[in-house]
Amino acid sequence: MSAGGQVYREALCQPHVIYIKAIYKNSRTSLTNNPATNLFLEELKYHYQKILEIKNTLDVKANNLLTVSGTVGTLLFAFGAFLLEKLSIHYSYLIHVTSLLIGGISFIVISIVLSSWAFHIRKYKYAMDHRGFFDGDKLNKSAVDEYKHSNQADFYDAMIDTYLGCIKQNSETNDNKVTKLRWSEYFFIAGIFTAPLIAAIILINRP
Repeated sequence: MSAGGQVYREALCQPHVIYIKAIYKNSRTSLTNNPATNLFLEELKYHYQKILEIKNTLDVKANNLLTVSGTVGTLLFAFGAFLLEKLSIHYSYLIHVTSLLIGGISFIVISIVLSSWAFHIRKYKYAMDHRGFFDGDKLNKSAVDEYKHSNQADFYDAMIDTYLGCIKQNSETNDNKVTKLRWSEYFFIAGIFTAPLIAAIILINRP
């Protein structure tokens, strides 16, 4: 490295991989001498961690909704099969009851698909993924040395860029999960309401 030069490391956060590019820049004052930079990095780190916590919460919600939807769907199907077996084919509201049953089961199935889809969304970026430091099962010492021997200013630069990229990607992914879970809940509620509607039709219009 030329006299007075510093190696500037730009870390680009991508799924499961950290790419490090070394370029030369002129000497500059260390970022660690700037309290605002330290606070900025800590704030980014905090938000990065909170977004991953939200991701875990959404995964739990998706899993719970998937389980409940599956259970309700099974019960609704059994209820429908029992009901159709008991109703006469000449019952005047048979088409209405059948349509509601098909609609309710369809809504539950859509809810299951959406919650499963949300649960399996894994398009997240990580600031420090171990796979960025391994070639298969072998430790990539050069990649580790890039960080071990970098100066604080370069490391802060790299981590700020990395956290910003991860926060943007992970926030968008969480928003995608939330949208699918919200629609999954809507279809789940619609599916549940078909059961009391069917019961009301049969009670008001007894066979």
